[in-house]
Amino acid sequence: MMRIEDLRRAVKMVEMGELEDVAVFEETAIFDGFGLADFQHIDCTIRQLACLVLWQARTFAGTWDNEAIAEIRANKRKFTVVN
Repeated sequence: MMRIEDLRRAVKMVEMGELEDVAVFEETAIFDGFGLADFQHIDCTIRQLACLVLWQARTFAGTWDNEAIAEIRANKRKFTVVN
């Protein structure tokens, strides 16, 4: 299960611009359908989680979509962050 600390670290990575050289779309492919009931549990890295946060919750204006963050948090049992 993803911990709230993992989500905070992922948000911080996005805020600090640590993903500028990353192909975010490719990194987030493992999360496709994570909000669906039949999504199978996955292991991911903190970098992949940060890419998901960037893809789902960061707006073009640089602000946060809080509903998207809440959706990621609500599905925390569907992925585990590993090193």
